Amino acid sequence: MLPDAAATLWTRRLFWLLAGVLVFRVLHLFAAVDFQLSGDEAYYWDWGRRPDWGYYSKPPLIGWLMGVLRLIFGYQWWSVRLASILFGTTTLGILFLLGRRLFDARVGFFAALLFLLTPGNVAANFGFTIDSPLLLCWSAALLLFWKVAERPDSKGGWLALMLVIGVGTLAKQMMLVFPVLMILFTALSPADRSLLKRPMFWICLLGGLAFLTPVLWWNEHHGWITMKHTSEHFTRKELTVMGWLGQLLGFPLFQALMYAVITWGLMIAVLYGCSRRWTSLGRHERYLFVFSAPALGVFQLLAARQYINENWPAVFYLSAFVLAAGIASQQERLARWMHRGCVLGGVLALVIYAYIPAISLFGLTGKARFDPFVSMRGWVPSAQQIGLYLDRVPHPDRTFVLVLDHRHNASQMAFHLPQHPTVYRWTRQGKVESQYEIWPNAADKIGWDAFVIYPDSEDDGFKKNPLSGLIWHAFDSYEKLGDVEAPIGTHTKRSFQLYLCQCMKRWPNSEPATQP
Repeated sequence: MLPDAAATLWTRRLFWLLAGVLVFRVLHLFAAVDFQLSGDEAYYWDWGRRPDWGYYSKPPLIGWLMGVLRLIFGYQWWSVRLASILFGTTTLGILFLLGRRLFDARVGFFAALLFLLTPGNVAANFGFTIDSPLLLCWSAALLLFWKVAERPDSKGGWLALMLVIGVGTLAKQMMLVFPVLMILFTALSPADRSLLKRPMFWICLLGGLAFLTPVLWWNEHHGWITMKHTSEHFTRKELTVMGWLGQLLGFPLFQALMYAVITWGLMIAVLYGCSRRWTSLGRHERYLFVFSAPALGVFQLLAARQYINENWPAVFYLSAFVLAAGIASQQERLARWMHRGCVLGGVLALVIYAYIPAISLFGLTGKARFDPFVSMRGWVPSAQQIGLYLDRVPHPDRTFVLVLDHRHNASQMAFHLPQHPTVYRWTRQGKVESQYEIWPNAADKIGWDAFVIYPDSEDDGFKKNPLSGLIWHAFDSYEKLGDVEAPIGTHTKRSFQLYLCQCMKRWPNSEPATQP
C-alpha cells in the first residue's frame, strides 16, 4: 500500500491528467476537426427524434441519449462529439478508481494512462456510438461489483450495481456477458463463493436483466428484428485457406495496433502469466483475469471461423489494463515495459491527433487512401444546397422527403438539411435493412408530392443513373429539379440528383415495373 501522501499525489496527478485531456480534446474538436457526424452518429441521432423501446439493430439507450442532446443543444453536431468526450473521460476516471480500489492510486493512474494512450481510445472519442455508454457502464459495474464483494451486506451497493447492469444492457447486447462473468468469478473464487447464496446477488442479476423486458416486448411486436440482425454477425462465410489465415492472424494484429502494440503485448503477457499460476493468484488478480481473459480467448477462437468487428472485445480490455498495471507495479521488468507502452502509446496518440488537421493542411482532403474521414465530409454544403431546392417545392405542406440508397444518406439529410424534415427511405428489394423500414413509410400520403434525393453512383466517376421506374410509376408525373455537387477537397465530391415526383398514387412497389 502507498503512504497517504503518495496516494494523494497520484490522485492529484490523475485529476490534472483528466482535466488536461478534457480541455485538449474539446479544443481539438473545434480547432482541428473539419468534419461533422459519421453516418452511424447521424443514424442514431435520427433514432432520438422518435424515442422507442427498441430499434432495428441496437437497444434503445443511444437513441434516448441522442434525443436528450437534441432537446438541450438543438441541431449542433459538436454536441454529439462533446458527449463522446465526456463519456470517454468519465470512463478513464472510473478505471482509476477501480485500480485504486484493487491495488493503489499509482496503479489506478497507470491503468487509466495505459488506456488513454491507445489508438483505440483516441478513435473512440471521435464518435458517439453505442460503445461510449457501454464502456462507461461496464467500468462502473466492475467497480461496483468489487465493492459489494467486499461489503456484501450493502443493499445500496447491490441496487446501484443492478441499475448499472440494467442501463448497460440498454446500451449494447455485450453487457449481457457481465452477469455471466459475475457468476463465473464467484464460482472460481473461494473467498467469494458465498455470494452465490445471497438473495441480493440474484436480485441484482435478475433485476439488471429485467431492464430488457420492454426491449423484448418491442422485439416481439417487430418480428424479433434486433435478434435476427445480431445473429447475422455470427454467420460464417466460406473462405479460402489464405483468407482464413488472414482472418485468424489479422484479428490479434489489429487488436495490437488498436492497443498500442507494447501495451497490448504487456496485457497478453500478464494474462498468460496469470493463467499459468492461477492457483497462486490473489483475489484481486483473479477478479480482473476472469473479466478479461476468458472472453478475449473466445473472440480469438471466433476469429478462426468468422470476421470479428474490432470493437467487440473492447470492454474486456478494461480489466486487463488494470491487471497489467497492477502486476507491472510489482515487477521491475514489467514496469519498464509498461513505461515503454505509455511512451509508444503517447507517440501514436499525438500522431493521430496531429494527422487530422494535417489532412487539410497538406491537401489530402477527400483522397481515400489518406483521408479516413471522407464519409463524414461534404454533408453540410450538400444539405445547404438541397435545402434551397426543398424550400421552392410548390406544395411544402404536402411534400415528403424520400432519400434513396444507403441508410446513412437518409440520416445525414435528416440531420443536416436546414428544415430537419422527417425523411423516408425506399429499398428496391423491399427488405427491412434499417430502422427506416421499421418506421411507417409514407404510404398514407396518397396525393402528396415526394422530394427525392438520389445520391449519384461513385462508379465510373459519379455516374448519374436515371430515377428508377419503380418509383416514378407510383406518381402521376415527375421532373428533375437539378444536380447538387459539393467538392470534398480537390479529389472527390458528394453528388446528388434531385427529383420532384408529383401526386403519389401508391407507395413505390418493390417489384420490377415496365416502361409505358
